[in-house]
Amino acid sequence: MRPKAEVLRGLGSDRVMVIHSEDGLDEFSVEAGL
Repeated sequence: MRPKAEVLRGLGSDRVMVIHSEDGLDEFSVEAGL
């Protein structure tokens, strides 16, 4: 995940959210842990 965040910073992004889950899925959900 760090390389992706560093690229976004290098491109001038001020605020980003780089997330991943333990099961490897690329979906973000507030219900994921329930």
